[in-house]
Amino acid sequence: MLLGDSNIDVLTRNSLLEEVESGAGWIPFVVEAMDWQWRNSGVAREHPEYDLLPSEYFERQIFASFWFEEDGIEAALRRFPGNMLYETDYPHPTCQAPGPASAGTHPRVYAEKVLADLPEDIVRRVLHDTAAELYGVAAPGA
Repeated sequence: MLLGDSNIDVLTRNSLLEEVESGAGWIPFVVEAMDWQWRNSGVAREHPEYDLLPSEYFERQIFASFWFEEDGIEAALRRFPGNMLYETDYPHPTCQAPGPASAGTHPRVYAEKVLADLPEDIVRRVLHDTAAELYGVAAPGA
């Protein structure tokens, strides 16, 4: 595990990691488990140079994207709204391009469904703001 392995160097503030094409609904569980193991194993005593919990490193500098998940994605979006990016995975075979042999849902229909119960500020972050900040893209008309 990236942040659970005590033999890695602590990520510097200038390091960013983006996890793509793996979904994001699993992240809250993994991050919670890593924090628990971190505390339970006494990592802070053994490695005082690691001044943050794995969840804090994640929130500071790791990003993930999602495109098909329905179960579990809301928890990830609520917990880490500034770290999640929506993707369509186009043009890969698992993308959201509906077709005769695809289970894909049109991207707009999917986004409207999974984002429907989220506050507007989270929706804006997930659909635009996080990616714009990460990639240095100005907002239209800015």
